[in-house]
This record gives sequence, structure tokens and C-alpha cells, in this order.
Amino acid sequence: MVSDKHLKPTMMLKLDMEKAYDRVNWKAVLGVLEAMGFPTKWCRWLSACIKSPRYAILVNGSPSRCITPHHGLRQRDPLSPYLFLLVSQIMSSLLKDRMARGLLQGYRVGEVHLSHLLYADGLLVTLEASVQNVRVIQECLQIYSSVTNQKVNVTKSELFLPEWMEARDADNIRNTVLEKINKVARAFLWSRGEHKGLHLVSLEKVTQPKMGGLGVRRLKETRSSLLGKHVFRILNGDDALWIRIMKGKYGGLHPWRQGKWGDASWIWRGITGTADAIKMGCRKLMGDGIDSSAAEDLWTSAVPWRWQSQIINPQLLRPELTVAELLTRREGNGQNMVEEVGVELAVEMASITLGNIESKDTWIWRSHPLGTPKAAAIYRFLRPVETTKPNSFW
Repeated sequence: MVSDKHLKPTMMLKLDMEKAYDRVNWKAVLGVLEAMGFPTKWCRWLSACIKSPRYAILVNGSPSRCITPHHGLRQRDPLSPYLFLLVSQIMSSLLKDRMARGLLQGYRVGEVHLSHLLYADGLLVTLEASVQNVRVIQECLQIYSSVTNQKVNVTKSELFLPEWMEARDADNIRNTVLEKINKVARAFLWSRGEHKGLHLVSLEKVTQPKMGGLGVRRLKETRSSLLGKHVFRILNGDDALWIRIMKGKYGGLHPWRQGKWGDASWIWRGITGTADAIKMGCRKLMGDGIDSSAAEDLWTSAVPWRWQSQIINPQLLRPELTVAELLTRREGNGQNMVEEVGVELAVEMASITLGNIESKDTWIWRSHPLGTPKAAAIYRFLRPVETTKPNSFW
């Protein structure tokens, strides 16, 4: 949802279908299967599957005469979710048709053109906020309902419109929520029944690992450790829809190049904040070296070259200089490289061998043997164990 007055307003419509599985029209199911080119024999099999159930009502413990249904898909049947998704394609096709004819205006984020998402028995529509779009959506829903027998559950559906107000500091709101949960946890730990107890040990000690504390996790670091896995998905070029939307709206992500995101969504601020917090635990594992900047990516030592003082040649700090180019240059000029970057970095560079053209550079987690960014490892990095003597209270 866009609430910037300088951009076109965007509305978000969340639709929930009432008793979605129970209301499905069998003719719609079979019609979609035929339209998609399923063999006639296959369609007959599925027709027999969905039309075979019979129901009986227990009256005083005895079953009544069987009732034959005329529509609906059986709950918990392995086929039912797939058949329902096929029926949902009717609504998707209606929306795509209106989009192609220029009757609906979707929402574009970079190269991602987003109009609707289907999930389970719900539909999420994202469009420009206009009366015309609302009327076209109503028309599509009427056609969809008449064909499939589906009905919108008005009480569970919502329409979100721009609020035309300054962005709230969502991070602080969520930190406040975490603090309230911590307060409840402290009260539970030290209370005696309905009476408040005396806090004998600080929360800092309680949240230490069991060698010196109780091993209770700190919620703020736990949140960051879970977000850390998404940071690596973005860094390594995951093609998920939400990642493409984020990149289209905010650009790329880099642990060592953080911009100011005061007006960004709380999700993006959480991801960039986490990337900054865990950057010392990340490293770039070289494949072909083509996608890595020799100056700004962390592929040797503890920090990228751009933040190291021993690099005396400014040409080596150009952002566009790739690791592949640098290592090619090293092969024919080894002695000068020692003078330009120092002995330690030159030795590290000598130990790196690039792979073939098909092997890609990958961000990994330093402390894991396979480089996998596990949430537990990230938490330990954010919340290191104290080296002091364990508290004798425990």
C-alpha cells in the first residue's frame, strides 16, 4: 500500500471466500480441467472422485438415510487443494484479461508488476486506488461467483486505503512490544503465585547460556537471528516474489553499504538493520569472482579492503574492480601486489583459487562448517557467551 502523496495511491483488497471448499461447483472444476487440456479419461476419473461421497446424519446415535451432495470438495482429501487452486484460476484469468485490456491498473515495483495473489481460500488484490478499478473488481467477482458458486465473506474481507499521514516509527513500536513480552517473562520467573516476587538476578544474567544463566533467549536478538536467514536469501539472489518487490522498491542490499531508510517499511528496516548487525559474521565465498567487488565485498581478512589502511594503491579500491580481474592481475605481478596490499593480504589472495565460469560467488556464514546461515549460529554471534565465572546463584 502506497501512502506517499507524490505517488499514485494504491489500494489493497483482501477477500476471503465463505465456506470455499463446500461451495465449489463441480461443473466449474471439470470445465477448468477440460480448458487446460487434461485428457478426457483423466477428467472422468476426477469426476468420479468428487461426485462419489455420500453423507449420513447421526440421529440419536443411528445414521439417517444417505444424502447425495451436488457441489463441494471433500475436506482433507489430498486432491481437494489442487482442484480448488485450479478453480481459482478462473478469477486469476478474469483479472489478467482486464489488465490486458487496460481496464485494471496494477501496482508496479521496479520490474515486478503486481496485481493479485491467490492463497488457500483467499485473494489479495493490489491496484491503483480508483473508482473504476473497484467497479471492475466487482464485475469480476460477480462472474466468478456465478460460475463457481463461490461467495465473498464480507465480515472477513478488508479494504486498505492510503492513510496520508507521516510514517510511524514501526521499529520502535515493535521494540516496545518485545519489551512488554520481556516484562511478562520476568514477572513469571520471579512471581510467587499472585504475588510479585523480588528479582534476585538481572535479565542480563538470566538470558546467558546455561553455563552461567538459564538460557532464556533475548527476543530482540532472536528476531534478528530469524531475519538473518532472509538477509542471506537477498544477498544470494533468491528469486522469491517478495524479494523482487523489495529490490524493485529499495534497490539491492549489501552488509557494508547501508543507506538511510527512515521512510522505508518496517520489514526493510528490520532486514537492513540485521544485515548491519551481522556483517562481521558474513563472508563472500569465491566462485568465478565476477560478481564480487574486490574493494567492497568481504572476501579476505576481517573487513573489506575499502576500510583497510594498508591498501596504498587507490586503483585497487575502485568499486567496479572485480575479484576475478584482481586475481588475474596478481598472477603476472605478484611482487608489486605484496607492496600494494601488504604481506598478510597477499598471502590470503594466494590461497584463493577461482572456480569455473558456472560457479557463482556466494555469501556464507563464517562460523558454520558449510557456511549455512543457521538461526542458532547467528543468535550466538549476536549474543556471545560471557567469559566471566558462572554465577553461583544457579
